[in-house]
Amino acid sequence: MKVSADARLDHEEAVRYSFARQTYVLKGEDASCTCDLKLADGTTMRLYGVFDGHGGARAAQFAAENLPRLIHAHFTAARVGSRAERLRGACKAAFIECDKLFAAGSSFGDGTTASVVILDADELTSANVGDSTMMLFLPGGEAVILGMDHRVERRTEEEHQRVMAAGATIGRIKGVSGMPVGPLRLYPGGLTVTRSIGDSDSTSACIAEPAVATRTVPPTGFTVVLATDGVWDFIEMAHVKRLAIASRAPKCGPSWLSRAIMRTVNGKNLQIDDATVLCVHATDPAATAAAAAAVAAAAAAKPRGFRLSSRLFQPFQRAGGAKSSQKHVTPMHSSESESESSANPRRHTDKASATTSDDSSASPTRAGGLPRFWSPTPRGVAASASGVRTV
Repeated sequence: MKVSADARLDHEEAVRYSFARQTYVLKGEDASCTCDLKLADGTTMRLYGVFDGHGGARAAQFAAENLPRLIHAHFTAARVGSRAERLRGACKAAFIECDKLFAAGSSFGDGTTASVVILDADELTSANVGDSTMMLFLPGGEAVILGMDHRVERRTEEEHQRVMAAGATIGRIKGVSGMPVGPLRLYPGGLTVTRSIGDSDSTSACIAEPAVATRTVPPTGFTVVLATDGVWDFIEMAHVKRLAIASRAPKCGPSWLSRAIMRTVNGKNLQIDDATVLCVHATDPAATAAAAAAVAAAAAAKPRGFRLSSRLFQPFQRAGGAKSSQKHVTPMHSSESESESSANPRRHTDKASATTSDDSSASPTRAGGLPRFWSPTPRGVAASASGVRTV
């Protein structure tokens, strides 16, 4: 990754991203966002986020449109603490304010998960509510889960105590037989997550305060995958890790990675849930150029293949007698013919075409003027009345 004098990443050259959704639309409740947060000191932070709505698409769209603006405003207003501390504080304040603004401006009870990563120089800050998991893949093969999974079934002991203290209960839906079915849910409301944006008609135990963290990323590059549960429920993280490692090849990148993930998911997510993935790919431009040069050098060092002579693809005719056969069929191992062909390939081809044409006029023909006794021509070659035509 290119580092300038003030140890900040050159985002324009080093970072690329790509997102993908399934080709069919089920509920249409997923959203995503990418934007640059330009600061007064001339620096820029890049923000990437995915949002998985439930009960409607309004909360996800609202968060995708307003959360970046709120994070930027709170970070600009902060004056105390280091840059990373101010950014983490801005994320917490922005998530909570976004939740309040949506509740105040909407009478609907829908909500959304929110998972955001912010790249600031060599620091990566993550903030999330809900179960839209974020993964960081490092060049050495290390995989790190960013943020916290707030699914009720995967709650930590600390999260469990917080929910219970707020007066909520945890259980499953009762099926037709009266037996509990489905995932664990938070009541009242029946949510499957303990934290989200929106869900104003659900229990107060579901809050919008995100889990935030900051870590330093290496200058050699990294890959971040943000995805909704419509992706993670149908693909193993180990497989995503293998794809992320493969995507670092010179001709791959985030577009290849997002498509590869969605191809795997589309074969298993049989129109059960919306699926969205956003891949962020940071590379070292110098290392990428060196790898591309090595690939080109290896390709140039390979021995070139040989080109087959057009003589080998001439059609033969079954003539009436031996004399006619000798007249129109050139021996394959004739040294005279070889020297003539190599010296003037065009002359040899014209001669063959003229010979074939003369014999065709004397041979019995089918409708259309084609000779009756053509032998099968090789694949990729079409026979005509005037000779051979490559297709």
